Amino acid sequence: MSSVLRDFLPYMGGGALCGYWLAVLLFFDNRLPLTSVFFLKLAFCLVAVYGLIGLIGGVLADMPWRLSRCCSEIDRQAGRTGLFVGTGLFATLFFWHFDSFYPYSTFGLWLLIERLLTESFAPTSWTGLRNLGHLALLVAVAASLGWGTYCLRANLSNKILRIAALIGVLAPWPLEAYFALAGAEDITLRGRPGRKVLIIGVDALDWNYTREYMAAGELPSLQRLANAGVITSLETFAPAYSPQVWTTIATGMPIAEHNIRHFTAYSFDSAAAIQPLVEPSLLLGNPYVLRLLSQAGLLQARYVTVNTRQVPALWNISSQAGLATAVLGWWASSPAERVAGVMVGDYASHTDLTPAALDAHVYPAEMAKQVSKDLAGGRDWPEHWEAGLFALTEAERRQFVGADKPSIIRETERSLIRDYGLFNVASRILQGKQPALTAVFFEGIDTIGHLALHFERSTDLASLDSVDVRRYGGLNRVYYRVVDEMIGELVASADEQTTICILADHGFELHEEPNYFHHKTGPPGVLLLAGPEIAAGDEGEIEAHIYDIAPTVLYALGLPVGEDMPGRVLKGAFRQEFRDRYAVERLASYGGLRSARHQQGSLEAVIEGAGESAVKRLKALGYIE
Repeated sequence: MSSVLRDFLPYMGGGALCGYWLAVLLFFDNRLPLTSVFFLKLAFCLVAVYGLIGLIGGVLADMPWRLSRCCSEIDRQAGRTGLFVGTGLFATLFFWHFDSFYPYSTFGLWLLIERLLTESFAPTSWTGLRNLGHLALLVAVAASLGWGTYCLRANLSNKILRIAALIGVLAPWPLEAYFALAGAEDITLRGRPGRKVLIIGVDALDWNYTREYMAAGELPSLQRLANAGVITSLETFAPAYSPQVWTTIATGMPIAEHNIRHFTAYSFDSAAAIQPLVEPSLLLGNPYVLRLLSQAGLLQARYVTVNTRQVPALWNISSQAGLATAVLGWWASSPAERVAGVMVGDYASHTDLTPAALDAHVYPAEMAKQVSKDLAGGRDWPEHWEAGLFALTEAERRQFVGADKPSIIRETERSLIRDYGLFNVASRILQGKQPALTAVFFEGIDTIGHLALHFERSTDLASLDSVDVRRYGGLNRVYYRVVDEMIGELVASADEQTTICILADHGFELHEEPNYFHHKTGPPGVLLLAGPEIAAGDEGEIEAHIYDIAPTVLYALGLPVGEDMPGRVLKGAFRQEFRDRYAVERLASYGGLRSARHQQGSLEAVIEGAGESAVKRLKALGYIE
């Protein structure tokens, strides 16, 4: 019995070492200290999981050698060790590089495997060929190291292997000390004087519906801007989840780089301000393992914050360049970062957050009172909006008050209060001394799409309650008009030299089920560019992707574009004389720019009330369980 244990314990130890290194890599990738209790908890969890996997794998790998009589005992032991080490290294490398193979991993295990085979590794596409080449490299590295282990095991004593294992355990700590002393890089930037950009982000502004409503004359503000500039569809990710897409828009970087992957992150510490994202890919691509761990109380789902983001955003770059900046309500922007101007984090706009709780979500904190008044003013929206949103009878209007309001009406009003409140903040800023970069975000159309779009667009209206169809059948169309009106007023308040950028992260489309609309498959959104330096063009003339927004905004501001940004500057949208006068400047990377992590280190934990409010809202919309 002791000899059997002696044979298989190395496999368990090898698997445990893989789990330990996964925890180390996760923390290095998140720029977090290995000395935290969080690291110890995560390392223990992954060591246990991969230790068990190693034991099972070792038993299976051992069987052929035990049945074979053609090898010496030393060769059998060396072969088993080499095979296991190579397999373990390949598994570790594969799942660590998983984001390179597939952009999102919260699928069931078998569905995940199917998509890897039919999409990520399909030899008929350039992406598939690239991923296959990457996979071959991982196999070669793992095989080489496995063969080296075999040679060591066959020719040297176990003492050498023990020393190698000890080095594997201790190696991260000198690296930790190096990164702790390295600090962040200062980048000297200078923007183009006089240039201003106004970004209006509209969640789920759909390409097809926008064109339809514009053709019907219902979106006059967007139509005027489109006539004077460029409007086109905007390609996005699939699945298109708002936090990851809006963060890519703001940073110009892939999901694997900026690290905002979903609405929530799993954490061992409920009060952790900076949270590494424990991805299902680290547990063999199986989200059910994470679910079991969270149900057991080992992990907690936490709403993502700005601290989860690993790379600088446009507002960090513009602030570093000394350009006045205002960012209002952007996804995953709380707690507020220090910028050269004003920042209102997304938590600030939750309607059930008390004014006293705003300080952590508004920069500078001295503006919290004024921001609170402007957000509260979101309840005083124009009367004609109220009359047009819902087709209610007089009896229903008297009945639907307070807690008796249907959930669709409550959530629509919540969205309208939020959007109109942020509109108030943006109007105040634009009517004062307009910043060089202003970005404001409206989310209501996405909420309406999830809750009420089927009452207008369903292919089987007969299956729906006719009373609900009457009440909410025009809600999507009317909310588009509301957003159009706010856009028109903001553009009218902006400086004449402002480049206007209106965009969406995705659209909406009908699922195969008759009454289910969603955006998981990444239907295109809208991109509209207008302003004195934008050339008027035909609809859809320019092809654009989410990745292209940050480089284009940087170019408009006169700032260099990061060489590591996968997108391109949409130069075709600018007038020829502007392109001739200003070439696209390049910078190797903005990765070393000081952002929230470097400014403030471990920021204060986000106030619990805001996080709970956000999670409840996401559950109501079906984003999280």
